[in-house]
Amino acid sequence: MLLFFAAMTSALRPIFSLDPEQNSPARGVLMVTGRADFGGGPEHVFQLAKAVARSTEVFIACPREEPYWGRYESVVGPERMLEIPRASCASFASMALI
Repeated sequence: MLLFFAAMTSALRPIFSLDPEQNSPARGVLMVTGRADFGGGPEHVFQLAKAVARSTEVFIACPREEPYWGRYESVVGPERMLEIPRASCASFASMALI
């Protein structure tokens, strides 16, 4: 799961408006992912962070797992990393998928 928010000091707001006159550069983007081990999702977040970090302040919330914790940290810096618990699926939830 990947969520994007514009980080404001007083509130969260959409990054873009449908009205071009109201669009202003986002102050920051928070990327949240429940995994940081090997996989397509963490790699996708990494590629997005590299691209967006060129023009916007990027914050990443994810579990402290290698290899992506270190990769994210190399793009955004340690002060913009937030550790969250790893996403997991309960066994009864897995059974419901079958």
